[in-house]
Amino acid sequence: MPATDNPTRALPSLYEFFAPEGILARSSLPYEYRTGQLEMAKAVERALAERRHLIVEAGTGTGKTLAYLLPALRTGQRVIVPRAPRPSRISSTFETFPSSKR
Repeated sequence: MPATDNPTRALPSLYEFFAPEGILARSSLPYEYRTGQLEMAKAVERALAERRHLIVEAGTGTGKTLAYLLPALRTGQRVIVPRAPRPSRISSTFETFPSSKR
């Protein structure tokens, strides 16, 4: 799906969405403001706008999934979000490539 000219006008800003009193905080979902989540979302949106790659590693509880997905929705671009935790990815690598156990 190609990016539209300016889809961000119809969607809230990252701050409006993730802020301590923002959309998520006012929803019925259990939400807690996390600075790292907002900063990550800004970095993702910047990378999408600049059409460059970005690799982010963040700890458990950062809110990575929404931090990737809201900027993608705002820009109309695609993102790849790996969902397996790091130890699981390493374990699958060993199963797929047994010689990598060394």
